[in-house]
Amino acid sequence: MKKVLLIGLCLLVMTVTLTACGASPVGKFTTKSVDGMPVAEYIDAMGATPEMLEIASAEELMTLDIRADGTFTATKSGADPKEGTWKQEGGKVELTADGVTEEFTLSGDELTYKVDDTDLVLVRTKS
Repeated sequence: MKKVLLIGLCLLVMTVTLTACGASPVGKFTTKSVDGMPVAEYIDAMGATPEMLEIASAEELMTLDIRADGTFTATKSGADPKEGTWKQEGGKVELTADGVTEEFTLSGDELTYKVDDTDLVLVRTKS
């Protein structure tokens, strides 16, 4: 009986691992949080408004459109969009634009980017 349970547990772990590795980053993402704070609260704490940042809503602080053809477009408030290419290795997604590569971590419908002391979380939009 213990052998059957152990085999079942191993199969479950393998299934979860393979499912997580097979997740695709393709889709459109908007800002969810910065340093654990909902993005609207973060902007407010900075003493800013979406209008001051030249965006329609707080979630547009950063948007990311990752396409199946291996390209992406990233837009940050007040800046011109950046075009580039992406590749995925397991739960890591590398975005390269203008010779600079940034690494994101994919978990379900969320992409997390860590730079210095800042954590930026983007969430896939449902369309």
